[in-house]
Amino acid sequence: MTTQVHSLLRARDAAFRSGDGALYSAARADLKRGVKAAKADHRMCLEAHISSNNPFKCSPGKPGCPAGWTGFCSSCYFFSVKSKSWDEARKFCRARGADLVVNTKYEKTFLFEFRDQSVWIGLTDKVQEGTWKWVDGSPLTLKFWGENQPDNGGGSIRYGDEDCAEIRGTPGSWNDISCETSLRWICEKEGTLFD
Repeated sequence: MTTQVHSLLRARDAAFRSGDGALYSAARADLKRGVKAAKADHRMCLEAHISSNNPFKCSPGKPGCPAGWTGFCSSCYFFSVKSKSWDEARKFCRARGADLVVNTKYEKTFLFEFRDQSVWIGLTDKVQEGTWKWVDGSPLTLKFWGENQPDNGGGSIRYGDEDCAEIRGTPGSWNDISCETSLRWICEKEGTLFD
């Protein structure tokens, strides 16, 4: 979010220097919305850590993320621009000390803001059909399945087994789909805290 705010500040400053009052007013309005969104994200992050048993303490520090990764709360996220199967996407993440994203209610809105198309998440029922688990081994407790999902392809041979989960671009709900489908993905790893 900090990057977005800085981008908005640059746009505002450019509009001011050009003397375009209407452009300046629009940039200022965008900046206000960006600051409001940043405050909401910060509040959501604090609520997430206060209400969880996460050992991360809310402090003045912020997550340090590698270049090309985006920080939110205490994690770093990589949003792919290429498409791969679920297994290939997971292999990509793990090679970078991460894994496919484990989605919480606090991340749901954040992740959806960055996606305009379907992406892999770290949720699967490969081990036992119908028993969905996250790649970190944790059971599925909160569910954001789309209507009539998961459906394992409705039992149709045409779809095969649908053992992996995606976040649909619109409306941001989950769907089970064949793990061989080629989609973009989101990696998640813990950020390094710094002040």
